[in-house]
Amino acid sequence: MDEKKPVLWEEQNLTTFPKIQREKPMVILPVGATEQHGPHAPYGTDTMTVYEIAKRVSAMTGVLVAPPLSYGSSLAHRNFPGTISLSPNTLIQMVEDICDWFWEWKIQKVMLLNGHGVNFPPLWVALEKVRYKHPEMQLTALTWWDVSEEAQKHMFRDQTQGSYHFAASIAHAGLGETACILAYRPDLIDMDLAVEGPPEVKGLVFKYEFHRLSPHGVKALGIPGQATAEMGEEILQATSETLADLVRRGLEEEIPTMETLEKSL
Repeated sequence: MDEKKPVLWEEQNLTTFPKIQREKPMVILPVGATEQHGPHAPYGTDTMTVYEIAKRVSAMTGVLVAPPLSYGSSLAHRNFPGTISLSPNTLIQMVEDICDWFWEWKIQKVMLLNGHGVNFPPLWVALEKVRYKHPEMQLTALTWWDVSEEAQKHMFRDQTQGSYHFAASIAHAGLGETACILAYRPDLIDMDLAVEGPPEVKGLVFKYEFHRLSPHGVKALGIPGQATAEMGEEILQATSETLADLVRRGLEEEIPTMETLEKSL
């Protein structure tokens, strides 16, 4: 198998798929969203970026990548035209159904790779439901920028400090997401329309929909206008390399037993 080319589920057939099942019974399921990303970036930002990373990881490891889920839990964006959202319950059910089919085809190891922050709670619930149904299945759920410090430093850089400042709100349509799209689909970014996010509203007790905190869809303190393709490539490469290492370890990992736990003491 050529490990320089991603192994995509939709490109396989009745001849190639059984071989992949036997050799590397693991799959990455990218989960994105279709939602506004400010005036400058495409609705498919979350899906395209998580799929790009999954494909890079697959090229490094030979692990299968399932077709991405292009819809996520984006209810908070409903006041911006063009967003399409699933309810959290629908997302949970979709992931659960897909994982049932992975199990049907003897794929024991599943990485749910998230590309949209609000997807994570439904994905974790889906993981719990699948694990209960299929106790011998090995599952994990990860949000891609959480695995790499290099990615986080760019994703969460803000306009006030100019350096790393952890605030998840900065990421949406901000520096890091814009940079990633510039790295692999620059034709979809209009940097002339990139605007800074509004000031951060501090001290809020409750959570609010996007239109109440940003007039143009770029979240507080975001600085997409400072993004570059080079920065995006750094983010994508650092994240892909870290995830590829996790995938390689996952391929070798066995389900712990009391015997293996005792040996590790």
